Amino acid sequence: MIPEEMRVRHAGTGDIRFLVEARAEMFSSMGVVDQVMAWREAAADWFENHLDDGSVGVFIAEREGKAASCAVGVLHACIPGPDVDGLLDVEISNVYTSEWARGSGCARAVMTALLNWARDRGAVRAKLNATDQGQPLYTSLGFVMTRCPAMKRSL
Repeated sequence: MIPEEMRVRHAGTGDIRFLVEARAEMFSSMGVVDQVMAWREAAADWFENHLDDGSVGVFIAEREGKAASCAVGVLHACIPGPDVDGLLDVEISNVYTSEWARGSGCARAVMTALLNWARDRGAVRAKLNATDQGQPLYTSLGFVMTRCPAMKRSL
């Protein structure tokens, strides 16, 4: 249940600055050094180009009339396997809550909205990378640790 003083909604173009700043804070909390600022403009362009894309869900929780938390989900095709019988996953990222709103249920509210949005569009599995700080929330929402850690490389 969402507290009366909180409102969860789809993000709009007026939220892009908050989304980019939240993304920067998220990276900082993961220990990623932000030496090149050009990515912020590219991220703002990405949000502007994808906020109305049906395969992207971006949710904002507001408290006291201002953006407090966000979460982004991108739907993508998946190949069926032993652990999934559907054809659509949602990759969750950009989950962030401003310091002043932490502990107020904002992250849970945007995650719940995002999971419902993805399920309504046919997604059968959600994936995310969790920080130590976010892990208790994700576990309470039914996420489990996988045996295989995420890996990445630049191309």
